[in-house]
Amino acid sequence: MIGAFLLRWKWLLAPILVGSVAAPYVFHDLDNPKAPVRQTTGVQTGLPLRLSVVEERNQLDVMWDRNLPAIVHAKRGLLSIYDGSNQQELELTGVQLRTSRVHYSPLSSDVRLRLEVFPEGQERVGESIRVFKEVTP
Repeated sequence: MIGAFLLRWKWLLAPILVGSVAAPYVFHDLDNPKAPVRQTTGVQTGLPLRLSVVEERNQLDVMWDRNLPAIVHAKRGLLSIYDGSNQQELELTGVQLRTSRVHYSPLSSDVRLRLEVFPEGQERVGESIRVFKEVTP
């Protein structure tokens, strides 16, 4: 009876034992003082402008976070639009940047957008996003 009990439970214990033996090797880099240090600059990590796009009625609503310091302190910005083989650049004033939105009617199913802002006294900050629209036959 004890043998049958152990046979049944060995399948449950095996993953636990393997996991407990492997865990120190998997997580050893978390406390490793020789692990590479990631350096950060004055630019925020992640998405620096929080650029996003929403499609509504065949129009793209391009948005960003107007409360970010890069936007608040920017005198101007540049929105580059690559729409299929068409390209255009929109110069944006500081006031336009703080409205945090541009509407765009795409000409193709593949649109790339790049927003660059030029905060006064700081390096420019940029972010890109690409929008694909599935073409249905």
